[in-house]
Amino acid sequence: MMAVNVITTRPNPFISSLTLEITASEDQPGVVRMADPSGKIISLFLWKLKKGVNISNINNLNKLDTGMYLLDVMDEKGHIMCSTQVVK
Repeated sequence: MMAVNVITTRPNPFISSLTLEITASEDQPGVVRMADPSGKIISLFLWKLKKGVNISNINNLNKLDTGMYLLDVMDEKGHIMCSTQVVK
């Protein structure tokens, strides 16, 4: 089972894009899910995480409503390894 030690986001609050920085303890695929407060999935993608620091972006978020969003990093079986909240 992969261990994700740290997830950071910037900027927070965001306007149109969000940069994710995930530190993983080993190489393994992960799934990143961004959802609104009602549970509607805004973004979902597979990320082949490498041991160490991994950086990716979620773009085209300018049409989202102002508010709080939940960001989860899951293993391939859907178990949440870490979560954070971001604000627009």
